[in-house]
Amino acid sequence: DCVSGRPSLRNAPEVTLRESLTLPTVERCRYFQMKSRQGATVHIWEPLSGPVQQNVLYISMPMFLPWVMQRPAIEAFVGLAVEFCARVFVITHGSPYVPQAGCSLTEFQQDLYDLICELPLGQRFLLVDHSCGVATALIWQLKERLSVAVVMNA
Repeated sequence: DCVSGRPSLRNAPEVTLRESLTLPTVERCRYFQMKSRQGATVHIWEPLSGPVQQNVLYISMPMFLPWVMQRPAIEAFVGLAVEFCARVFVITHGSPYVPQAGCSLTEFQQDLYDLICELPLGQRFLLVDHSCGVATALIWQLKERLSVAVVMNA
């Protein structure tokens, strides 16, 4: 269950590395989708128990991985995030979000920024950027609203 107040590492779930990695699962979450005005699908997970303490935006843009291959890794992240009472919004390239064909990087980033502004993220949120660099510039535009930004460009 989510604890009241701010989540801390003292309340972190135990993660053990042995022969396999044991992680909390998304079974403790409610999953739904939201359609943007642009027609993009945003995947959303939130904890089943306790109030949401933090919103997390996860931007995943590995261009050569379809959603079915991205989803298990994102769900592992979500499983941990909901232990800290976080609602996780996921925008990913391909099957829910496809930029207009032939658009420039600047146009792509503006469309993505507009999409982010539509989301009910609240005044402050945590950003996980796994966009291989194409969305990283948005950190500067969103800096006043970010509590934390994590860039994972692998």
